[in-house]
Amino acid sequence: MKKDVGVLRDNEKKLVRFIIGLTLLVIFSYFLNFVWESFHSVFLFNLPNFNLREYVLLMNHVSSVDALMILGIYIITAFMLKDYLWINKLNNKKIWIFGGLCFAFALWVEYRGVFLLHKWSYSPLMPTIFGFGLSPIIQLFTTGLIAIFIVKKIVFR
Repeated sequence: MKKDVGVLRDNEKKLVRFIIGLTLLVIFSYFLNFVWESFHSVFLFNLPNFNLREYVLLMNHVSSVDALMILGIYIITAFMLKDYLWINKLNNKKIWIFGGLCFAFALWVEYRGVFLLHKWSYSPLMPTIFGFGLSPIIQLFTTGLIAIFIVKKIVFR
């Protein structure tokens, strides 16, 4: 009987770490993406003339979407690895899976936004590869990995 209680406590601890980890992942992803979006949008995108309130609302919206995409990519990676606490023991395989998904999501978002829906366009200062903006393509991977490393340090110290 004691063994069952110990296993239950271990599972409860894992679940708490999972929930805390996901919450922190969204929070850190949001803030990292808010900073990234705020800097690159000013110089690398053709934005209409916004007042400060409209600009902050736009940065809030796109950063929230980015944070939710990183959360989704984390969960997809967890399903692929069959390990919902995969950041506990990071290795190259896990980073490659997560990073590959980040690049795939970023390419789809850019393709859809720029080429299909024409929601935004790049300024002449944006470096591009095959018509895709370099900054948004590396953004999810970079901010996602930084957020994962921060969460790992906090949750699994």
